[in-house]
Amino acid sequence: MLPLVTASEMKEIDRKAAEVFGTPTHDLMENAGKGLSKVIFKQYPETRKIAIFCGKGNNGGDGLVAARYLSGKANVVVFLLCAKEEMRGDAGANLDKYKGKLFEITSEEEFKKTISGASKADIIVDAILGTGLKAELTGQYRSVVEGINSLGKKIVSVDIPSGISSDTGQVMGVAVKAELTITFGIPKVGLYLFPGSEYAGKIEVIDIGFPEALISGEGIRAGTIERTDIAPLFPPRLKDTHKGNYGHLLVVAGSRGKTGAAAMTASSALRTGAGIVTLAVPKNLQPIYEMKLIEVMTEPLSEGERWSIGENALGEVLSLAEDKSAVAIGPGIVPTPAATMVMAKLIKELYQPIVIDAGGIDAIIGNPDVLKEAKGPRVITPHPGEMGRLLGVSSRDVHADRVGIASRVAVENNVCVVLKGAHTVIALPEGRVYINTTGNPGMATAGAGDVLTGMIGGLLAQGFKPELAAIAAVYLHGLTGDLLSNEKGDYGIIATDLIEKIPYAINSVRRET
Repeated sequence: MLPLVTASEMKEIDRKAAEVFGTPTHDLMENAGKGLSKVIFKQYPETRKIAIFCGKGNNGGDGLVAARYLSGKANVVVFLLCAKEEMRGDAGANLDKYKGKLFEITSEEEFKKTISGASKADIIVDAILGTGLKAELTGQYRSVVEGINSLGKKIVSVDIPSGISSDTGQVMGVAVKAELTITFGIPKVGLYLFPGSEYAGKIEVIDIGFPEALISGEGIRAGTIERTDIAPLFPPRLKDTHKGNYGHLLVVAGSRGKTGAAAMTASSALRTGAGIVTLAVPKNLQPIYEMKLIEVMTEPLSEGERWSIGENALGEVLSLAEDKSAVAIGPGIVPTPAATMVMAKLIKELYQPIVIDAGGIDAIIGNPDVLKEAKGPRVITPHPGEMGRLLGVSSRDVHADRVGIASRVAVENNVCVVLKGAHTVIALPEGRVYINTTGNPGMATAGAGDVLTGMIGGLLAQGFKPELAAIAAVYLHGLTGDLLSNEKGDYGIIATDLIEKIPYAINSVRRET
């Protein structure tokens, strides 16, 4: 896991570095600016003219230190977005040390007069605002950010693009669109959430001297999923083995017009390594699956309205589940009153781990206590619209705080949450959060979520703990898309393509062991 921090966590690390470990704050700023200059020259060795926009805080101080080092190899101009006397502390001290060309910009009019100087630069360095941003940019700052973006230059942002929330990745009115973001010590959460991820461009992390104890991950709740986190979860299989060693997944899914969801869920579980999969479906649909699926066993369930499962299916599923390792419920199920009742009861009563999707999530909406009362571990896989309905908010509200909302639902309901989207967020009941960075736009296709549900179910059946099943399945799911994108591009990928690629994705990460 690559640890990620929020603004408050970063502030606390800064405080502890100074007060507990005695690390001088001016040393950290000096290291930040020096490291920034090295990365710029490494990435852009032909650079001759650099414009650096500095705010009045520590982010601006980092920019001023970089200006000193960059001045030795390039023509540097600093645009200070305040009067000199407003610079305080370490930033003010570094303003005093900087002896190069500098323009004070204290109004929008002054910026309009000086923007022509920035337009001649090869590179623009954005050292305007850091992690402490809480309100939308207005006035002079908004004009400067819009002006910088309009120049069409290569932009390097310091720590985080100005205008991006370091906690949510949201654009605070307007934000710098960087080609490269150089962040210090520990990356910020907002750099790995859209749209912040898109505004950040390439991300490079540099060490500026924080004590290792502060950046090792302890006390930090968020991180990205790394390939090396997944590889150890898939050791070589024993030679003396059989299908029973790899679990039996029961999938309760399907209704008229949505037979594909159930089929893809079951097939994905097998491709992820489950030993046996049984698919329980409304009885009038069972002949379809008998012809469609070769390796999957099927069981008929009593029907209700709209060719979905009926009330009597509850006892049938409880009986079928008795010898199963794990259960997946919901894909392709039309949420009729009877089906919703059955799924709510299953969520509450089954002792096996369950992955819950689609119609299963509908059974929780308005009845969240079933998660709190569940007799076994549960993984829910909502997309933002489903999460919004679960909480009574809009999908836009969910997008605005994906990490915060996923974490709150996980902690309050003692459930593992997989909040789907770019980038998918996995939140655990104890408060830890993982952000996935695999995947691509080609995966925006019908059925991709059913594939993910099957992958999680397949890993649960094999004995993976719920959190590891969710983390591994999400990473591998995105990786299957990336493998396909490399072969086919982002257009025309379909969900069954993903299923076929699952073993290749697993094999790819296993090479890391």
